[in-house]
Amino acid sequence: MIQQLRSILKLHRQLLPILLLTVYCMDALIASYRGTINMAGMNYDFEFTWKHGVALGAVLINVACYFFLRQFYKYTLALTILVGLLGSITFPAIETKTAISIIGMKIQFQPSAWWAGFLTYIINVKRVHEFLFTVLARKD
Repeated sequence: MIQQLRSILKLHRQLLPILLLTVYCMDALIASYRGTINMAGMNYDFEFTWKHGVALGAVLINVACYFFLRQFYKYTLALTILVGLLGSITFPAIETKTAISIIGMKIQFQPSAWWAGFLTYIINVKRVHEFLFTVLARKD
């Protein structure tokens, strides 16, 4: 049973970032169904916004691309993560942003999209490094 699960996971490991974003979207759907969200022991009203809807749509498009249009999957995944990082769409129920200050410039991003991007990097580390070495080593 465990061996079978490992083989399926190895075969579809490229789908893991979208599965992570799916969990975040399901959290938003459950909060929407309940109508409230609990933060630090306090209940607050929750509304499913257009940002949540677009995020859910992006996840569904990515799943469809993975199974039916595999050649476009890496582009839709990259676009989804980028738009999520910029905060244009919201995957989890609570819209959170983290800020980093680099040389006096403040950059805000969503941690949920960052984790999906980091997971994508971990899965494709060899390909990413080969691409970067190819691009950076090229002498024009």
